[in-house]
Amino acid sequence: KKASEEHTLKRLCELYVEDLQRRQRWDWRNAATIFKNHVYSGPEAARPARDLSAKEITVILRRVVDAGKGRTAAKLRAYLRAAYQRAASAETDATAGAGLLALGVGMNPVATTASLTQFSKVREPRLAQKQDEDKLAAVLRALSKDDSLLARAAWLCVLLGGQRPTQLFRARVQDFELRDRDRERAV
Repeated sequence: KKASEEHTLKRLCELYVEDLQRRQRWDWRNAATIFKNHVYSGPEAARPARDLSAKEITVILRRVVDAGKGRTAAKLRAYLRAAYQRAASAETDATAGAGLLALGVGMNPVATTASLTQFSKVREPRLAQKQDEDKLAAVLRALSKDDSLLARAAWLCVLLGGQRPTQLFRARVQDFELRDRDRERAV
């Protein structure tokens, strides 16, 4: 009984977030927020993670879809699927935490749920045509006239090949490892 109280779906989600954080994955906060908002308050959160079925996972996802949050439901499904997969493979993966192993998850019930691809729309590249190059040139001219930090960051994003600003702002100096020859050039 004690094990079933400790090895709940909520605990699986918490351990998965800790695992993401330990592996320095940037999306751990997003996973934590989605679990908190859409899993922890449901009745399934208190059930043993190993006992949940694909139908019960679908009920969780359906609540989010019915609330008009399709993209969030797709992300939730992806995070739950990854959490279950990490726990299910913990027995043969030395990098997985012992807490995930203790859950006793043998299979991934999320894997058999229908994917929510209709909520994951692929966007068309912005510079798809010749006239788009003129638009980019106009944007770069405007950015070169602006001396603000935001304009400089946007300019840097373009120079880095279209890097997403959130990824660029998330980077820290210690995230970059210079090779010896690069250090010599920097000095």
